[in-house]
Amino acid sequence: MPRTYSNRPHQQQSGSQKPNLKTMTRSAEELSRDERIDLKVLVEYIKNDLFPKAKFVLGKEEWDVGRTIYKDYIKCCDGRIGFQTMTVDARGKHMEKIWLIALNKKLQKKALVQKRSAIYTVMQNKFTGNLKQSKGGV
Repeated sequence: MPRTYSNRPHQQQSGSQKPNLKTMTRSAEELSRDERIDLKVLVEYIKNDLFPKAKFVLGKEEWDVGRTIYKDYIKCCDGRIGFQTMTVDARGKHMEKIWLIALNKKLQKKALVQKRSAIYTVMQNKFTGNLKQSKGGV
């Protein structure tokens, strides 16, 4: 049976080919990878630097850009987030972008909850261990 062909010109299938999205020398996938790395840095900041200062944060407005926690994030993560070649303005915009992405994903609150849970577990295990030792020694 002979094949029939349409008169329409051939169109490229977008599903089978990756789009060639380039920004300077990095692809779109690498940019998202860099953002994921920066988000991990932000989570580490919250667990290690912010947690000793604020174990609980009450109110959504405390997380807003320009507030105390955001200013502390800028101060602590300035050299750790973004590329070393960024200008001061570009780094500031990038850090704000990372902060807002994390807010939308609620990463800040989740990181504090994880840290509190980990510390609670450690303290509970220490207390349980001390309780067993005191009963065994009596």
